[in-house]
Amino acid sequence: RSLIDASAHFNLTAITEPGAVIRLHLIDSLLPVRYLAERGLIKDGARLLDVGSGAGFPALPIAAAAASGAIPRVRITALDSTAKKVCYIRDTAGSLGLADVAAIASRAEELSHGKLRESFDIVTARAVSAMPVLIELCAPFVKCGGIFAALKGDVASEVPDAEHGATLLGMPPADVTKYILPTGESRALVVYRKLKSTPREYPRAYAKI
Repeated sequence: RSLIDASAHFNLTAITEPGAVIRLHLIDSLLPVRYLAERGLIKDGARLLDVGSGAGFPALPIAAAAASGAIPRVRITALDSTAKKVCYIRDTAGSLGLADVAAIASRAEELSHGKLRESFDIVTARAVSAMPVLIELCAPFVKCGGIFAALKGDVASEVPDAEHGATLLGMPPADVTKYILPTGESRALVVYRKLKSTPREYPRAYAKI
């Protein structure tokens, strides 16, 4: 309800019908997280960064699932370049009593060259940009041995296009799992495991990416 009310005042999401929010935001965030948990890719106490979090998807649903005990406890940082969206995430996490949620207003290509570089066990991104761009933005945040999980729609061409970049960034070819939302839309969870450190020159400035 708070998402719908807030979206009436500023642009958080184009999806504001309650049922659609549940199907296209909440369920679409939680189905791939269940996959990660079932395969042991989410460990208790893991640090998770959600890049381009927007209105808090999947960061807030993941935090709620962890707080309920449905998945292991994780410490979540939501990252978005828009300050009003970061404020919404902070306020919503506070009102829901989600203590393990922080939010940062910054650009990924700038923040990843600082102290948060290679400090997260899991990095997620949902509906942010095409895979060749997304992997360069996200891989520098992942620690060696961690994973980058992209929640995507059609990835038929995007994943092959990103393979060369993934190798340069320290990641082998992705594991792709497809699933169907209750509405019938096809989705894909693209998981990369980071095997070696990302060269310091990455990520480049966004225009160069």
